[in-house]
Amino acid sequence: MSIWFPPDGDGLSEMQVGRWWDVVQAPDTLSRRIRSAGFVCAAHIVCPADACLLWLVPCGGTDHYRWGWERIGRYVTVRTGRHEHIPVPHVERTGGPGPHWDCPDFWPGGPRGYLTDAPALLTALEVASLVLGPPALCCVVCEQAAWPETRQQVVVSRGLTTYLDYAHPLCARAARLQEAPAEHDP
Repeated sequence: MSIWFPPDGDGLSEMQVGRWWDVVQAPDTLSRRIRSAGFVCAAHIVCPADACLLWLVPCGGTDHYRWGWERIGRYVTVRTGRHEHIPVPHVERTGGPGPHWDCPDFWPGGPRGYLTDAPALLTALEVASLVLGPPALCCVVCEQAAWPETRQQVVVSRGLTTYLDYAHPLCARAARLQEAPAEHDP
């Protein structure tokens, strides 16, 4: 289990993403919704200038749930690259101006220090992001995110089974899938 704590003091340091943790970034509208619903009880970084919040998750913490993060990728960014740096507030920097920690009132520090449990955060963000729009569905052909404006419902036949699913129009044509009759469209 990964444990990480920010540096002591009330300063601010540029730190490398992917060395001690990866970053999940969401607009403050999602973050406020999560916090008010009590979904995530972990510290996160508030970046007022960018109108976003950052959660630090253990390195590789989003790898096992790649499709979940991709489904909400229009609303949330996962940053894992070691070439990126973010401003990290020191432990006592709990107010602005500038980036600072927001720690829930009941938060005891957690067993992971300042790292957030990636699966729990994903669940909270999936629910909260519904106010911004629907999540992507998986294209039955290429298995990539298919957003509502870039997908169509298709008829898929596999052996004796026929069912409705979604595909990008180009993927559907390449796979020779028929568009579903209009009465089946949600």
